[in-house]
Amino acid sequence: MNDNVLTSYSFLAALSENETDIYKTVYLPLFKRAISSYAAKKSSKESNSIQGTDIDIQSIILEEYGIEVPILIVRKLIKAVGTSLSKKERNIFKFDTFEDGKAFQFTNYNYFSTEEIYDRERRNAQALQQAFEDYLKSENLSEKNIPSFSQFIDKNKCNLSSFFSGKNCLIHDVEGSFMAHVNFLQHIEGGYHYLYQTAERIYLGSVIASFLETGVDLESKIDDNIIYYLDTQIVLEALDLQKAEDTLPTQELLKLIRATGGKIRLLDITINEIHKIIELAINNYSKSHPTTTVNEACVRIGKNKTWLISINGKLESFIKAELQVDIDGILETKMNLYSRSEDVNLLKQTRIHKSTAIHDVAAYLHVRDRREGNIRLFQKAKYWFVTANKKLADFNISRKTNGFVNETIMPEELTSLLFLKNPQKLAKKVSQIGLNELIAQTLSEEYASKELINEIDIAIKESADLSAEDYNILFSSIALQSTNKIQKLLEEISDKRKFNESIHNLIEKERTKQAKSKEEKIQRQKQFEEVNHEKLSLEEKLKNLEAKLSQGEKERKEQQERIRKIEEQQAESLLKRKKAQRSFWLALGGLILSAVIFLVALYYPTLFSGMKDFIKGIASLGGVWGLISLIINICKLFHK
Repeated sequence: MNDNVLTSYSFLAALSENETDIYKTVYLPLFKRAISSYAAKKSSKESNSIQGTDIDIQSIILEEYGIEVPILIVRKLIKAVGTSLSKKERNIFKFDTFEDGKAFQFTNYNYFSTEEIYDRERRNAQALQQAFEDYLKSENLSEKNIPSFSQFIDKNKCNLSSFFSGKNCLIHDVEGSFMAHVNFLQHIEGGYHYLYQTAERIYLGSVIASFLETGVDLESKIDDNIIYYLDTQIVLEALDLQKAEDTLPTQELLKLIRATGGKIRLLDITINEIHKIIELAINNYSKSHPTTTVNEACVRIGKNKTWLISINGKLESFIKAELQVDIDGILETKMNLYSRSEDVNLLKQTRIHKSTAIHDVAAYLHVRDRREGNIRLFQKAKYWFVTANKKLADFNISRKTNGFVNETIMPEELTSLLFLKNPQKLAKKVSQIGLNELIAQTLSEEYASKELINEIDIAIKESADLSAEDYNILFSSIALQSTNKIQKLLEEISDKRKFNESIHNLIEKERTKQAKSKEEKIQRQKQFEEVNHEKLSLEEKLKNLEAKLSQGEKERKEQQERIRKIEEQQAESLLKRKKAQRSFWLALGGLILSAVIFLVALYYPTLFSGMKDFIKGIASLGGVWGLISLIINICKLFHK
């Protein structure tokens, strides 16, 4: 897949913004830029004149934009580039075409007017691609096992090209699931609006690319009052009685049909088929284990079996009121004629439920009759049968007359076709509806419906003799298979040997897968146990270390307490010694002072006559030693 595909489609959509004439505003600038690119590659030549052919430009378009433009369209657009140049530009570039666009020549042709747009859209596309790659990494998904995002978008262009050209497209053979792409789009829709808008533009660009690839006549306009007959599944989707993701795009498509002047109708045979489907859902209704898509939808929207019985009893009036549609009947003589068509027998061969083939063939043959002749332009078809059944659409294309328009159209194809009604006005709406339809279609292809699972179950029970163990293993595998793979398996039912061979291959693959998964589970359990054992060992070591640390901390605190007490005792002892020394010196000083006073008073009585009487009094009470004892006691009291 060309790395420039996302940029190319975004570029095409950007050129079409606010424009009505796609041919002039998209196709011509695209080819002018392609010729300019061709000039840049040839500019190293010494000659001033550059020659080229239609094949050269066709190759440039494919290489740079990933679009396979038919050679007749290439020639037409090469000529259009020449005629679109002004007189001044023709004199400067000397651009000439030959042989009705097969060859051309010019001198130093440069076209820069769209480069700013191209560079902007390249940055936008690269941002989207980078976001997709980051998303895969965040989901632990390998890019090697997943198709590129450009392949996902190109799937739409391929489907449309198949529809408009009537040729099958190989995009369906791409290996790998597109579920990551759907999940990514749902992821960015809510929180990354700018990226989602880029995805919508790229989708629209893929639509425009399909027009260019298949040579759709852009000048032909779609008339008003075109009649669109809805197939059974489309009606059920619009009533929200199918998968949740199908409801909104289908309802939006019906609005788009009406907004573009179309009319929606149902055939009476479609009402009858819907009645049978609802009746089947009623007979097998289960709230806890739904066995049909209608049953499953009722549980989802909160409707019970009684409600289903009620609407089935007045089905025609209910549908007319809910969808605002009219019912057309097919005459019994016409139905008899349609039922004898070779198409019915051929379609029956591809189906388990043979009776549905009559309805589908009758529906598109009725459209063929209402057109009153073969139509060569899609825009001129006055009647369509709108179906979501890709197998039916492909079958109808295979059974149509070559060169004429088929009668069936799928929602994404109809949305793209209605874009041509007014590109300027409908671009935004078409890109929104179309991308949602692409998401819904992808989900439908990835996840098989309840009915398809039931079909494969019936086929297995009728055509394969399996043990209970093999049956359970098989359905473990079937539950993971895509819709397309199950349908391919069902197509083998006509060859019982081949069908059984495919069934047993699935069983062996699933058994091997389960054995490998079991072995991996045991290995993971063993690794878990080893890790858990190591964890417990480390935890035990940690506990022991914590205990040692705790004991060390306790001993450290005890040692600190002992040191503190010793220090307190030493401080107290030092304080006592200091106090004792102070008391001693105070006592000694007092004694000396007393002795001095006593002696002075004794030998100099005139100086201390009063003191003499005092001293005598003291002496009479105990003498001098009593005085000294008194002084010592006073000092002790002071010390205390």
